[in-house]
Amino acid sequence: MAISPRIGHFPSKAFLTLLSLLFTHAQAWSNPQTIQGGANFIDTTHDEISNRILSLSNRIDSFFGDPRIDDESNNSRVRVFNQTNFREAETAENEVGYKIQLRLPKTEKRLQLVIQQDEDEEEPGQTSSTAAAQRNEGAREDLADKSTAGLRYILDVADIKLSSDAGLRLNLPPQAFVRFRFRKNMTFGEWAFRPVEKLLWVDREGWYSQTDLNFDRRINDTWLFRFVNNLTWDDQDYILRTQNGPSFFQKVSEITGINYSAYVYSQDTPSWAVQNYVLSLGFRQLIYKEWFFWEITPSLSFPREERFHRTPGLSIRFEAIFGSV
Repeated sequence: MAISPRIGHFPSKAFLTLLSLLFTHAQAWSNPQTIQGGANFIDTTHDEISNRILSLSNRIDSFFGDPRIDDESNNSRVRVFNQTNFREAETAENEVGYKIQLRLPKTEKRLQLVIQQDEDEEEPGQTSSTAAAQRNEGAREDLADKSTAGLRYILDVADIKLSSDAGLRLNLPPQAFVRFRFRKNMTFGEWAFRPVEKLLWVDREGWYSQTDLNFDRRINDTWLFRFVNNLTWDDQDYILRTQNGPSFFQKVSEITGINYSAYVYSQDTPSWAVQNYVLSLGFRQLIYKEWFFWEITPSLSFPREERFHRTPGLSIRFEAIFGSV
């Protein structure tokens, strides 16, 4: 009989405590300011993390000359480069490239005149410091080194970057082209997902598609991890080509950066098979003021056409950027 009151007393006390907690929370949630305050705290924290990831990604891509920065720039800019590629048992190759973007006045920064050596159909997802080292042996090299001139319209809707180009590929005879590009930023905790889709139609050639499904993760203020997933396709040979693998970007200082990459290249014809493995280390440095860079990229590739035999390579690049940097 002495135990009974104590047994009955514990549930009563627990019930009253639970009731008190529910009442307290009910008051808090019935107060719009409390709800809004909690939501604002969550949103602010999420936005801060997202901004830190995206800000570092943008700084890294801008420093390493990623084509994405030019594609999304609303300012006038001229980029000129000279790159020499060395590969074992082959003659050195030299290439000169350029891209001129002129923002047209009175168009609210939405319309540009773009003249460039067309590189969009070369390797996707590459910074300038790795483009030569990470060349896909199965890529359609005949699409490179073609100059184009056209108008580009840029639009930002619901945080989706949209752009469209229309103009001429400067061949003899000239070829009309139309290009569409879509990009969206999405963040998941410490990760940023940045899908990009490019569609290109060229007269007398047909359609080309390039899809970038890259994931970025900020390690700290100077290190960025990126996992690259790229797919290209065209209706000339109907071959789907992929590029996958990790890259680490290190901002050593305000004038020096290093890119460490390990990529696998594959294609689906005649059946899914790896075409090349590429390891590279790209060193890029600002050597004069804020517009003249140089970079050196040693690499090791293991192409199928060489029975995956180790093939060393080296590229040296000098690049000048005029206008908005």
